[in-house]
Amino acid sequence: MLSEHVGGRGHIRALGDALARLRAGDRTASEAIRQNVSAYRALLQAHIQKENSVLFPMADRLVPADAVAGIVDRFEAIERDRLGQGKHETYHAMLHDLGSTYGLD
Repeated sequence: MLSEHVGGRGHIRALGDALARLRAGDRTASEAIRQNVSAYRALLQAHIQKENSVLFPMADRLVPADAVAGIVDRFEAIERDRLGQGKHETYHAMLHDLGSTYGLD
């Protein structure tokens, strides 16, 4: 799964390069954009499926409930102190709106 993170960063890097080329007037860059977005989407879908079907169930079995509660508390504190209360929900709503706009739900 770590190699998928490396691959994903490669797609994002290539996407950034292609966007820069497109902005500079290189119309052929649009195909590189399409290919990298498509490949990145497929990678994310497969990666999330592995997390949901393998990694998270394994963590549920192995991590004690009190440790999970502590982790949740720390994440909530980070959100509150660094991002601001409710930002997590705001970002989820934004992603949902984008998905609806572009037919990705």
